[in-house]
Amino acid sequence: MKKLLIAVLLAVTVATSAFADTKKVNILIKNTFNADYPGATNITWTIGSNFAKATFVVDKQKMEAFYQINGDKIGTSKSIDPEDLPVSAKRTLAKKYSEFIAFGSFSVKEAIRFDRADEGAYFISLENEHESVILKVTDSGVVTLFDRAEK
Repeated sequence: MKKLLIAVLLAVTVATSAFADTKKVNILIKNTFNADYPGATNITWTIGSNFAKATFVVDKQKMEAFYQINGDKIGTSKSIDPEDLPVSAKRTLAKKYSEFIAFGSFSVKEAIRFDRADEGAYFISLENEHESVILKVTDSGVVTLFDRAEK
């Protein structure tokens, strides 16, 4: 999951630099987070030079929320079930990435939903014996290659 999260973070051009406790988190960020997720538990913070990341649990779902230093939310991410992908995205995956289909199902390593104020997308990590790819799937079902690496 770490590789996929790193790829997602690159999409919003942020980089992690240090861990922090709640006392070191900007009050603007804490106020926004508390308003966004009043029932959050198990909250841990990671502070970068120009962002903060909260890792937490809501309704038994582990999530991450990213904030700018001024308290504005950048976006959220969470693991998802590949079955929750839009039907059009599943069809495109089956056509364009059939080499990653094994025994009637995708060789899905992990799937993450990332939401920003202006868009949402799924990042799907697929692999076969030779390579791994990360695909970006938009809400409208458009699939693009986000990253590719040989094993």
